[in-house]
Amino acid sequence: MSNTSQNSFRVAAPGLDTDLPEADSDEMTEPTAAELRALCEEKNEVFDASLTEKQARNRIAALKELD
Repeated sequence: MSNTSQNSFRVAAPGLDTDLPEADSDEMTEPTAAELRALCEEKNEVFDASLTEKQARNRIAALKELD
């Protein structure tokens, strides 16, 4: 039991995308950017085009919870 790797247990906050790879370096895709941009405009938030795909999806989930 002491040989459990650190990656075996992941606790996620509600609404966060945990299905994405651990590497957080992939650029945000155009569809994700469009969705995030629209949500930012709707919620009067600043759109950050420098986010990675994983960060952007987490931001989208957080903005959707603001309702």
